[in-house]
Amino acid sequence: MNIRMLIVVAVSVLLAGCGVSPPNASATAHFDMSGLAFDYPAEWRKISVGRILHYETVVAFLTSGAATADEPCGSAYVPGLGGDCSQDITLPANSVVVRISLWGGPPSGPAGAIAALRTQGWSALTIAGEPAAFTPQALEGIPGSDRSLVWAVAAPGADNQKAYWITAGIRGPDLASIQAQVEAMIATIYLTAASASG
Repeated sequence: MNIRMLIVVAVSVLLAGCGVSPPNASATAHFDMSGLAFDYPAEWRKISVGRILHYETVVAFLTSGAATADEPCGSAYVPGLGGDCSQDITLPANSVVVRISLWGGPPSGPAGAIAALRTQGWSALTIAGEPAAFTPQALEGIPGSDRSLVWAVAAPGADNQKAYWITAGIRGPDLASIQAQVEAMIATIYLTAASASG
């Protein structure tokens, strides 16, 4: 190991010990909406939506590269009832669109929404101390994606039908590195006090 490499390693260790990110650490931005919080790559864009559909509120989208996303509705849209709304997504090569929503139904039985998903074959997880489920086979994923990943996380509180859904649609060919970024984002999830009431 040469002297230059030793200096870089020593500085990185020193900075990490002081709580400062090493020079090559990836920059992140912070998401905190509707009681759901996490860190995501700073070069991604956040598109706030707040569209209240029937049983679901589309909170926001995250996009990378030249990807774009929105959830427009026409004149028949009624907040809380839904209507003529649809996903408007462009997903070019080597990009991702992440759709973040909060579900409050339909009723899925006394065990709750997450238990119902697990019964359907979704993998059982715990995220931020709450029951969660994961599937790589989304029925309604992100249009144009080569790989679709969906996490559902129970919202804290007495209503076990309420859950956050994070749907990531990745278009390749560089699927592995983009999926690694999405998984790193999921690992930082925590739930804020607003989720218990909102």
